[in-house]
Amino acid sequence: TRAPIWRRRPGATASALLGAIAVVALLVRIWHVNDLGYNSDEAVYAGQGASIAHDPDLAPYFPVFRAHPLLFQSIVSIGYQAGWGDWYGRYASVAFGVLTVLLVYALGSLLYGRRAGLIAAGIMAIMPYHVVVTRQVLLDGPQTFFTTLTLYLIARYAASGRRSWLYAAGAGMGLAVLAKEPTILFVGAIYAFFALAPQVKVRFRDLVVAGAVMALTIVPYPLSIVFSHRTSTGGNFLAWQLFRRPNHSFLFYPTVVPVAMGLLVVAVAAAALVLRWRRGLWTWREPLLASWIAVPAVFFELWPVKGFQYLLPTAPAVAVLCAGGLVLAPRRL
Repeated sequence: TRAPIWRRRPGATASALLGAIAVVALLVRIWHVNDLGYNSDEAVYAGQGASIAHDPDLAPYFPVFRAHPLLFQSIVSIGYQAGWGDWYGRYASVAFGVLTVLLVYALGSLLYGRRAGLIAAGIMAIMPYHVVVTRQVLLDGPQTFFTTLTLYLIARYAASGRRSWLYAAGAGMGLAVLAKEPTILFVGAIYAFFALAPQVKVRFRDLVVAGAVMALTIVPYPLSIVFSHRTSTGGNFLAWQLFRRPNHSFLFYPTVVPVAMGLLVVAVAAAALVLRWRRGLWTWREPLLASWIAVPAVFFELWPVKGFQYLLPTAPAVAVLCAGGLVLAPRRL
């Protein structure tokens, strides 16, 4: 019997192609990356990083605790501690973007084979949606990296049945929440996956342990708020988000996000789900990817406030679904 795909080393050709994809991903993200100054959100997150680093020029103007957890801002603070200034933040975001491309290769290879992994990584490397966001000091790029890592770990659990992968997914989800708190929606996606894929067995006790691992990973942030006596900050932000006016119509996501992902990419991904169902190729893989896309998409569609980058964590699943559909075509195509 052949070893599972994740235990096989890529051949020289696959390694060379993946390296070329990574180079392209890097180039399109760093090309003229600092020609323009920070926008408003970038200034806030970079300013938080400067405050964490106790930068004497910026710390008086930017409080450490504002709206979101501080994982990425803490990474940005390294640049201010080292005296590198504002340029470091965008390069840190670029690094998360390129690493996400490599993760998408691993995920696609695990689910649909190495050829699909390379196609999916190629799609992510030049997808405008992902490129634009990961050229900025925004939380959504790191969030997407950690949600994709969690998705990969869940897939590893589904493929092997080893509960250690499920526990690791709990840690990955915790890190994703520390990057940006709306990630908690993907707990619902994981629940939907297990409900829709009964062939993947999971014990309630293992889910509890994974949830505990996630909670232990997240707990440093609320503890830091408590010890710094800034508990009102999170409450004020939540109240503002709940009661602020809608900023876009219900057509915003259906008309903007598919274009940013690539209309053909989205179309092939949707067609792949239908094709696999009709050909009897439907496995646990399709519910996993579909749940990863549908749960946050439905939530943010119903949520009055809409942001361009909010659905970025669904992009890797769309890319892998598209690649999984393309490998069904004759090899010469």
